[in-house]
This record gives sequence, structure tokens and C-alpha cells, in this order.
Amino acid sequence: MQLNHCIGKGEVFNMGNGDLADRLRGVGKEDVFIRIGYLRYLPYTIDLMKAARDVGAQTVAITDRASSPLAEIADKTLFVARSVSSPAWWSQAGTLTLTNWLIALVLERDAANANAQLTASDEHLKQLGHWQSAGNDKDEFSLANRAKP
Repeated sequence: MQLNHCIGKGEVFNMGNGDLADRLRGVGKEDVFIRIGYLRYLPYTIDLMKAARDVGAQTVAITDRASSPLAEIADKTLFVARSVSSPAWWSQAGTLTLTNWLIALVLERDAANANAQLTASDEHLKQLGHWQSAGNDKDEFSLANRAKP
């Protein structure tokens, strides 16, 4: 979602809306398709990666091991170590750090567009009344012009 917010070119493919097949039609050779998956890999995650690869998209897996089914079908693989911070779940800190780094790289490469998109978002937030509260400075929360060309 952050890529779409910042440069207008990102989309999250999840099971939520039931429109995966419709949205997958828009994926092509000019796209980079990133899937994240760890042990107990979800079949739809693997199937989406295969479908994106089949239409010529560059595929990137973020996963935990070379034997991951995502690593086997992706053009590029980024490995993230999982740490167990609780018996109930794995820490996502490594995944989030890597994802934030990738977003920063994309924003740096497309800084002019990122600044234009963020400026437009700022204007929409102002129009919707979500900009100022509790006497904040009008520019305090702006993300525009933070990416340097």
C-alpha cells in the first residue's frame, strides 16, 4: 500500500475482495511482482507468483529458505531470518525492515513522482478535514519533498 500511496504504482494482492483473477489480468512484463511467504506456505501465494511469472512479470520472493516453493519459482529471492519471539508467532521485524528498504529504494528512483503523489495526498487530506488537529503546524505532517531527486 505504501508504494501506491507514494508513487501510484503499487497494489496488494490478497484474498480479501475475491477479485484476484480480475486484478491479475493487469499484471504484465513491465511489472515486478513480490510475494512474501514462510514455512506453511499458502497455496494462493505460490499460485499468484506462478501466474505473474507466466505473464512475464519479474518475480521476487521474500522468504525464509532456499527450499521455499517461492524461491524455486522466483526470478530473484531475498531471504529473511525469522525469529521466534513467542511460542504463538514469528517476529515480522525482518520482513518489515526489508520491505521498508525496498520502498525507500523505489522512492529514491522516482523521487519527482513520489513528491507529486504525496503533495496530492496532502491536499486530499486537507480537503477531507484530516490534516490539522490540536493546533498542529500546517506543514508538520507533510511527507512531500522528503524524497530527494
